[in-house]
Amino acid sequence: MNERVVFAFALLIGSLLLAGVTVMVFWLRPDSLKKIEPLPRAKFPGMLLGWAVLLLCVPYARAVTPDFMLPLLYPLALMVPVLGYFFIDYPFARALGGAMILGSYVFIHGAYAQSSPLLAAAAVSGWIFGLGGIWISGRPCAFRDWLRLIAAKPWWRTVSGLFLGWCSVLLLWMAAYLTGAIK
Repeated sequence: MNERVVFAFALLIGSLLLAGVTVMVFWLRPDSLKKIEPLPRAKFPGMLLGWAVLLLCVPYARAVTPDFMLPLLYPLALMVPVLGYFFIDYPFARALGGAMILGSYVFIHGAYAQSSPLLAAAAVSGWIFGLGGIWISGRPCAFRDWLRLIAAKPWWRTVSGLFLGWCSVLLLWMAAYLTGAIK
């Protein structure tokens, strides 16, 4: 399959996911926080997201993995989220941070590889998104704190929602550009 089509499909899926998160950000209020606040500590969704992210990371890890460890990549990608289910706190927040870092890397790499006209906007948005992933991965309770912040402060809710909405539109625009729907 053509690499441009695969990248455009990934951009479309990412755009839809970010649109859903944007709606959730604008929906979140102090009274609705009780429903979403346990999410960062959710074990089973964290394990599922961890599996998805780590299985997607294996092809990228092959380039930097020593030869003797190559047969262990997929078993490790399957085993590590299960261990995380039992032994770490905030498994969903950690998996989300990893997904944000991976998504940022793939997005920026794809934007450069496909020579997108909005390359600067794509790169800056991807870097900010990746920094958010590093922040959440390094301090997973920060995801919970961010949820509390956007529920309590309308300014933060607006800024976060607008940035996530911008990233969603940018991904959708790049997918349309790559498929030839727009020029």
